[in-house]
Amino acid sequence: VLSLESVQEGSLMTDACPNNFTNLVFTDSTATYSHVLLCGGVSLDGPGVLSTWRFHANAPGTTVVDLVSNPDRTFFDDGIFITPAHPTDPRQVYLFDATVTVGTSAGIGDGDPPLVDGVHVRVIPNPVRDRAALHLQAPSSAAPGPVAIEIVDTGGRRVAGWTWDSIPSTEIRVAWDATDRSGRPLPAGAYFYVARVDGQTARGKIQIVR
Repeated sequence: VLSLESVQEGSLMTDACPNNFTNLVFTDSTATYSHVLLCGGVSLDGPGVLSTWRFHANAPGTTVVDLVSNPDRTFFDDGIFITPAHPTDPRQVYLFDATVTVGTSAGIGDGDPPLVDGVHVRVIPNPVRDRAALHLQAPSSAAPGPVAIEIVDTGGRRVAGWTWDSIPSTEIRVAWDATDRSGRPLPAGAYFYVARVDGQTARGKIQIVR
């Protein structure tokens, strides 16, 4: 359904070092993209844009985009792999797979496009300053069973969450005041929601600003 058209270097990389280059190698089903900064003593800290990928939709349908990274072979320092024992640890970039659905515009009027039957989460507003609402849309075909929404930090640690023994309805709304499980305001930064319903999972980024 999708074919790769181009990859553009993100501002997080270009602003960090004027001497940089990239390397893109791809086949009909995979693409490997490398960033290289030729500046001594430069380190990066998110949030920010590493790169922007542009795809062409060849036909209506659904494509799963798998983002893969070997955490022990992701970062270099002067040509040497940075491993978990390196003093800069943790230094991970967290990647989450994506599902891209391309449809036709026939019969679609104003407003939001229809969702495919799956787990969908919206965070309003995002970025979050003091409070937000999490809207979870469960699959209409979901079997009775537990539902969970977790908020995790960039280290994968659970900082907040909600669980239900069974699906109360196909749409769940949760009010969140950007605090942790103890009621303490979370520091500004990047977090991620992980929603699980009937064996399906939805993930996405939440940015907290103070």
